[in-house]
Amino acid sequence: LSDMLEDYMSRKNLATKTEADYWNLMKNPLAPFSDRLITNITHQEISDWYASFRGDKEVSANRALSVLKNCFKSAVFRDIIQPNDNPMLRLEGNLDKYKEYPKATILKDELLPRFLESFVDLGQRWDWDKKKKKRVPRKDNECINETIRDWILLKLITGCRSEELKVMKWKDVDYKKALITFRETKFSVPLTLPLTRLMILILYNLYQRRSSDYIFPTLLPLNNLKLTNKLHKLCLQLRRIHQQ
Repeated sequence: LSDMLEDYMSRKNLATKTEADYWNLMKNPLAPFSDRLITNITHQEISDWYASFRGDKEVSANRALSVLKNCFKSAVFRDIIQPNDNPMLRLEGNLDKYKEYPKATILKDELLPRFLESFVDLGQRWDWDKKKKKRVPRKDNECINETIRDWILLKLITGCRSEELKVMKWKDVDYKKALITFRETKFSVPLTLPLTRLMILILYNLYQRRSSDYIFPTLLPLNNLKLTNKLHKLCLQLRRIHQQ
């Protein structure tokens, strides 16, 4: 089965992250089939395997089922199995896929000002001034790194992926037309968005401390996992702030 996945991806122009995701699915949920001959995998085995997923693993099962379907398509294309012998065809209409629901958690309007204030002050430490009877910033504060802050804010505003924003260059920003273009997207199709006032302000501050043709040169060496870990730590800090 794993050979069929490799064959399928060799004929597709997939993004690096998509290929990595496919291999992760092959190594984990599809592990029972990965080293087996594709001609020996039956529709009943696939049905039993799919039914074994419950709870938070159902979404992963849907993704793995899609990869499995592509592997069998590749086997048919290579004449390894006949179209009528494709077990995925026998499952069509006989397998109820797990339902996926969109995430309902959103940042409500009344929380947005507090979120931005907390976000900008992330990492700020305070002392209590007895004379003024209020808290004051400590001199040894270590606020959030400006580059990471601006990177996350642009991600929030544009909804772009980490990899798309990480590789952006200054030439992709057109101030005259107030446009920004993401050239290395998931589907390899450039995406152009209008610049908002906040985006222009963020980019202006970044431009003042630019050091290369890339907008975020210091983030280039970091892979997506390291960037995700940074985001996770920041989110935990923000959550503690909101709970105070």
